[in-house]
Amino acid sequence: MNKTEGFISGILLIIFGIMCIAFRSGIISFAAWLVGAVLIIFGIMNMVTGMVMPGIVLLVLGIFVLLCGMLMVSLLLYILAICLIIAGAMGLYQYSKQKALNESLISSNSIGSVLLLIGGIVMLFNQHGAVSIVFIIVGIALIASGVMKIASSR
Repeated sequence: MNKTEGFISGILLIIFGIMCIAFRSGIISFAAWLVGAVLIIFGIMNMVTGMVMPGIVLLVLGIFVLLCGMLMVSLLLYILAICLIIAGAMGLYQYSKQKALNESLISSNSIGSVLLLIGGIVMLFNQHGAVSIVFIIVGIALIASGVMKIASSR
């Protein structure tokens, strides 16, 4: 990558980082809309090329995502929260079994399990706040990456 490309990609990373921080919920809505539109386009392309049944399935799925995109995102976040709670509880159970066999101190696995459990509970009861935190962290990471790209392109 030459210096100009590095500088331009750094600027784009910074712009996307700022957008992640400023438009947290808007990005999710846009992504759901984009996925729905792409599914509809692929459905139409499949129907035109003769694959009618897969085309109809993609078309219906695309329309469903366009109409119920945020509902699907919310359901996926609930599923993720439940998976985090289960993973944290299983990790704590495994830690308690190991602690009974070995009188060791608190391990990093037990701390990670507690964090998974807390993160799952927070996401279960406060989806908007959890998603906001994730987008803020992603935005900061993108901005930092953009700044490093610009600095390395000089």
